[in-house]
Amino acid sequence: MKRRRVLEGFSIGLGTSLSGCTYFSQGNSHQLWFIRIFNSSVTSDSIEVRVSRDEEVVFEEQYEEIPSFREDNGDKQNIRLISDGWEPSKGVYKIEYKIPDMSKLKERGIEQENEENIGIDLHILGGGMTGKSVSVNILEFESEQQVQYFLRGIDS
Repeated sequence: MKRRRVLEGFSIGLGTSLSGCTYFSQGNSHQLWFIRIFNSSVTSDSIEVRVSRDEEVVFEEQYEEIPSFREDNGDKQNIRLISDGWEPSKGVYKIEYKIPDMSKLKERGIEQENEENIGIDLHILGGGMTGKSVSVNILEFESEQQVQYFLRGIDS
């Protein structure tokens, strides 16, 4: 009797964990609305950005000579907002990026986020006495209206 309960519990747990693995490996569907690039390093820099949706490249651009935050006089010249390079339709997204200090493109899949509507912040960091790197932050929004409100705040 006890053996059956243990086996039932084990098979339920195994089935649940395996179905979870399958679900996560497929990725979740999101809508990518924008990418913001911040040059938070001490010198001007360039960055290559590529966006894929469902394994198809939907956006690719090189941004040259983005001023550092030190060169910014309050006019946000060290920030680039990309919000119109692709149709923000649902799909499984991946972003790839590269700055000159990197030997190849690095990628970040967008899979485990809870909200459907997302944006991405890329922060170029370092310089001076240290090497440069890129930090990737995913911003999640409950609705398209929240995204639009957020974007209006950036533009003002």
